[in-house]
Amino acid sequence: MLNRQVDERGLIAGWLIKFLVLLCSVLLLAVAFIVLLSLEKAQGQELPRRGGLIEGQTIIIKYYYNFPTEVKEILSDSIVSVQVFLATVSGGVIGTNEVSATGFVVDDEIVLVTLHDFGEIPSAWFTSSTRIKIYDGANYFDGSLIAINPNVDLALIKVEAAAASEVKFSKKVVTFADDKSNLPDHFYAAKFIPLGPQFYLPIELGQYLMETSIVNGQVLPIMMGIVDGVIEPGFSGSPLIGPDGKIYGVLTRQGGPFTYVVPLEVVKNFIEKGIKLFKGKEEASAKKPVEDSGKL
Repeated sequence: MLNRQVDERGLIAGWLIKFLVLLCSVLLLAVAFIVLLSLEKAQGQELPRRGGLIEGQTIIIKYYYNFPTEVKEILSDSIVSVQVFLATVSGGVIGTNEVSATGFVVDDEIVLVTLHDFGEIPSAWFTSSTRIKIYDGANYFDGSLIAINPNVDLALIKVEAAAASEVKFSKKVVTFADDKSNLPDHFYAAKFIPLGPQFYLPIELGQYLMETSIVNGQVLPIMMGIVDGVIEPGFSGSPLIGPDGKIYGVLTRQGGPFTYVVPLEVVKNFIEKGIKLFKGKEEASAKKPVEDSGKL
């Protein structure tokens, strides 16, 4: 009799466990259905503005397919991940500090990035111990600094050969706006995370508010643009993309509820001078990177 009661209790317990497992499965399916339904309803709606400290930090991967087609093309065709490996010495031990940044293609096999991603020690920027890797979403390429300008926090990297010699760098050159006479009322930016092909974290930023030479309490030798909205680490180096897919500047750093941007004309001037000087040196078979004078 006792054994029969034990068997019945075990049977009831077994059925109860199966019921709970089934209930959990149904709840998970319901949650998944609600999420998919919310994404479907969001399609075609206007993106939330990125203004404000809290809202601006929201990563909006689920809204990516609502971005203008021209912006999507920039993200998929021209943005790359730049990984910088800097030698460090701590307690007599030599190590390596890895920094991941975002860059984009501005000329044939030439990538623009922010210079502060290379650290605060200029003497280490051009040493053999500093290594640069560029990831295009499919392959890693070596890179080398060819031009810098500390005053504007910009650097140019030449894309070198990949590990496999038959692999070619296929990212496309972006198109810059002619000027800032017709600025859009909002912009887009993204950081490229080297976790897999086309893995981006895109955001929408607000208006281009003004330009100032004072950034985080420091007086700079140039004017910097201020855009409504904030960025997180990794977004510096991203192009400031208009809804038309044209580039209006380069994101450099955050300041309160705003983002500082290297202005369009400064970026274009740096690229033109840097590439011209590099190609002149290249023709003369010189290998030393070029430092822009900063006189823009």
